[in-house]
Amino acid sequence: MTKITLCIVLLLFVGQIATQDHFWKFDENKGKIAYDSIGGNRFRKGVKAFLHCADWRDLSKVGEGAAVHITGEDESYVDFGGKVGQFCKEDFTVAFWVQTWEDLELFDLIGNRGDAGHGNYFSVRMGCDGYVTAEVDEDESGTDYIGVRSSCGGLNDGQWHHIAVTRCGNELVLYIDGEFSNKGCSRGTANINNGNPLRLGRSLCEPGTCRFAPDALFDDVAIYSDALDACKIKELYECATNE
Repeated sequence: MTKITLCIVLLLFVGQIATQDHFWKFDENKGKIAYDSIGGNRFRKGVKAFLHCADWRDLSKVGEGAAVHITGEDESYVDFGGKVGQFCKEDFTVAFWVQTWEDLELFDLIGNRGDAGHGNYFSVRMGCDGYVTAEVDEDESGTDYIGVRSSCGGLNDGQWHHIAVTRCGNELVLYIDGEFSNKGCSRGTANINNGNPLRLGRSLCEPGTCRFAPDALFDDVAIYSDALDACKIKELYECATNE
C-alpha cells in the first residue's frame, strides 16, 4: 500500500469517528475564493473563504495544487466569515499547515480576535522567537481564559509546520508537527460567540497597523466539531505528501 493510499484510508477512518465540519485545501491556485471541500458534504453547506490582498503559490504541502500566500500587508488575509469559529462552549479542533519566515514581534496565524487584551475570541499567534500561542477567552474580565505556549520555538524557519489546537471541555491542547506541545485548563469553558469572521493572517485587533500581519503560506485548514486525540493529530501530520 502506497503512502498516499494509506493516508486516504487513515483520513477516511478519522472522518468516520470525528466530525470534520470544514476543510479548505487551497488547491485552486487561481481566483479569490477557496472552496470548502467538506462543508458541502453530510448535508452541510460549504463555506467559501475569500482572499483579501492574498495570492497563490505552487508550493502545496499536502497533495497536488497550491498554498495560499498572506503577503504581510495590513489588509492581506483569508476570511472564512462570521459563522465559522463560533464554537460557543463546544469541543473543537483547528488544524493547519503554515510556513513563515516572519520576524515581527507578534503576528496572527488564525482566529477571530478583536481585542488586544482579554475579550471574546479564539486565537493562534506566533512571535519573532518562533513560539506559537493558542488562546481562548470569554470576556474582558478573562473569564475561563486559557493561554497555551508551544514548548518549542523557532517555527518561523521557512519550513512547513503543522499546528493543531483542540479544546475538550475546559482543557486546551496545542500540538506541533504531530506531537503534543503543551496544554492548559480553566475552571469553566469559555463561550466563544463574538460574531467576528475567522481569518488566516491579519486579525481584527488594532486596525490600521500591520503589526500583526505576517508574510506566510497556509495549506489544508481543517475544523472539527470535536477534540481529536493525539493519535488522530499524528495521523494528520504524517499524511503530508510533499517534502
